[in-house]
Amino acid sequence: MKLVFPVLFLVLLIYIGWPYANLFRLDRALMTNDQEGLSSLIDLDAVRKKRRQDIEREVDRAMGSGGMVPDIVQEGARLMGGSVVDSMVTMEWVREKLRWQKNTRPDAYPSIISDTTYAFFESPTKFLVRVGDLGLEPVHLRMVFEEWKWRITEIYD
Repeated sequence: MKLVFPVLFLVLLIYIGWPYANLFRLDRALMTNDQEGLSSLIDLDAVRKKRRQDIEREVDRAMGSGGMVPDIVQEGARLMGGSVVDSMVTMEWVREKLRWQKNTRPDAYPSIISDTTYAFFESPTKFLVRVGDLGLEPVHLRMVFEEWKWRITEIYD
């Protein structure tokens, strides 16, 4: 019994520190343009899927349901938006989205660690990061714990 509680406490500390360590790894991969490191930390398919869902929601909101705009036009707008997302959301797009300080030198990538203003758990398997101050158009990242890895699955600006 004396050994169980210290081991559980150590496991809990490791679990809590894990997403912060991945945030540090992300920062280093962005600064050095490490494509392999970025691909291990970012689930590009999940980011694309979320962007497609956001576009579909905007199309539905803008056009309304039924009535004046035929369903075929709405479906065409959704399909077009989905194909645009697939070609637009690349690792380079992710790098540019995460470049919160747009006015920095183009040859030097700024550290996102120094600009992170919030980083904490939303739930046991979701971790939210805000890069930049509220009111100054921050970038939000959502990490999800899946298959024993913390990976970025959503990026909002």
